Amino acid sequence: MSKSGTQADKTLRLLAICGIIGPILYTSVLIIVGLLRPGYNHVTQYMSELGEVGGPNAIIMNIAGFTMLGLLMVAFAFGPTVA
Repeated sequence: MSKSGTQADKTLRLLAICGIIGPILYTSVLIIVGLLRPGYNHVTQYMSELGEVGGPNAIIMNIAGFTMLGLLMVAFAFGPTVA
């Protein structure tokens, strides 16, 4: 085995990183899009309101927030199958 590890080790590491990046990315997008929406209050309003149809910056929240979190978490879930 080389110093850099096997292909399975590299894949497992990448999938674990997906599990770390997903929630960080989602939280960052949530805060940024919430700040860009006039009158939005993170405490009293639902997060899903940022992605509602016709909402300002909804496309950003739907793609960079909800969709990316989902894809990264699905990738993370495949980690145990690689080990």
